[in-house]
Amino acid sequence: MDESTGNKALTLHDDTWYITNGVLENFNGNGEKVVIIPPGVTEVDISAFLLEDEIETIIVSDTVKKLEYSSFDSLDSLKTLYLPDNGLQLCPGFICNCTSLKEIYLGENKLEFVTAAYEDDSEYTYLVTYAGDKSDVIVPDGYKEIGESAFRKNKNINSVALPQGITRVDSCAFKDCDNLS
Repeated sequence: MDESTGNKALTLHDDTWYITNGVLENFNGNGEKVVIIPPGVTEVDISAFLLEDEIETIIVSDTVKKLEYSSFDSLDSLKTLYLPDNGLQLCPGFICNCTSLKEIYLGENKLEFVTAAYEDDSEYTYLVTYAGDKSDVIVPDGYKEIGESAFRKNKNINSVALPQGITRVDSCAFKDCDNLS
């Protein structure tokens, strides 16, 4: 029970959705191409969307307040992700190995660089993924870490300039970037 509103948190267990107390724990898409996370979901758990090869678009409901690490993991066909502009907490690595992902929207704004922060250190910014289409990329100042899927399998990029403040680049951040010189 949500004390502030008096409403019960969403619980749903069926062939497609496994949601407990508002936490989306697992999704079984059965070939779905477009997925809309149901209203009432407040959090998407670790690996809730894992290896769902058919999904091309995910729309995150505005009731979602947190996307955990690897919420969207190894979704080979995912091209577009819509996130609500509601103060959503994006954990580092919430998108992982989604190498076809080219459009990410926060509200109505299309993002080029998708950023997350650690819960205990909002100043430590983490580049989750690059969703732009430039061949010569300049990562803006302020990033401290480049995540494992930030540029992975991006065939369009020729060069990437990193800011001085980078303290860590994951070993797979540029994996299979065939044109990167």
